[in-house]
Formats: sequence, C-alpha cells, structure tokens
Amino acid sequence: MNMILAALTLLASTSHIQIAPLTEPGERLILTGRVFGTDGRPAGGVEIHAYHTDAKGLYRSDHYVPQWPARPARLQGTVRTAADGSYRIDTIRPARYPSRDIPAHIHFHVRAPGMREQGEILWFSGDPLLTPQMYAKHSHDGTFSQIRPLEKGSDGAWHCTRDFRLGRASGDE
Repeated sequence: MNMILAALTLLASTSHIQIAPLTEPGERLILTGRVFGTDGRPAGGVEIHAYHTDAKGLYRSDHYVPQWPARPARLQGTVRTAADGSYRIDTIRPARYPSRDIPAHIHFHVRAPGMREQGEILWFSGDPLLTPQMYAKHSHDGTFSQIRPLEKGSDGAWHCTRDFRLGRASGDE
C-alpha cells in the first residue's frame, strides 16, 4: 500500500515549478539540474525546496533574513525530481542582502526518502562579493559545485544548472 501511495505521489507531483510570478520585478532566471543518488544514478521523486530574496535583496518586504519557518521567504517553492532526476525552477535572479557583504544566492533543502535532509546553496560565478577563498572551496566539483555560471539565453532569461548529489555533507553555509 505504501509503495502504491508513493508512486501516486510521484506521478501527481511536478518536476517544474514557478517560484516568482511573471509580474515579479527582476530578471528572469531558469534553474535546471538533476539529483543523483549515492550510487551515482539519477534519483527521481526527490523533494527540493528552494527559497531566495527578491530583486531588492529581501526575503519579505520587511526583512532580509528569514525567520524560518515562522516567517518564510516570499519567493519559495518545492519541486520533486522527475524519474530521470531532473527538475526546473522558473523564478527571478535574487539580489544580495542590502548592506551586507554576502553574495546573491539561492537556498535549497534536498529531501530523499530514507536520507537526512541536505542543506545546499547556489552562488553565481562572477558575483563581485565572491572571494578567492569561496571559489577555492566551492567551485571545484563540476555541476555539483555551489558556484555556478549564469548564461543569458535567447529568450532573455538567465539560465543556470545546479546538480545535487545525495549524501554529501551540508553545503548551506
């Protein structure tokens, strides 16, 4: 019975969400990627919760640091990976916090059945607030890297790929 319920939940969920409505101020961002299991194979049905600031660097209109979960970020959403481990998030490019020296970023909580929740982050290469130490520590692992390039597409939106590997140490720093 639990296997049937899990299969129906996976079929009913979508691997594509839109966090920021088209009316949200800011530059459009399309984030895609895949989740891989500890065995290196694509992992379907993995839940990815993402949240980030708006174009002004605020999580809510009155706070730049979320009081999670009592005051959740306004721009947030949860997606489940498709059978091939893929996902897509349509949103806007987040801005850095006002008056703080922290690069713009997106937070992720990756949850897979039978595994501990994984905190992850995405920073964008070229951000002037990224230090050489951050590049050395977080950009050496291909598409699993926490620092990823942005590319402007012919559709006018920014595009970024961020893959996740289950079972790695928390990267949400």
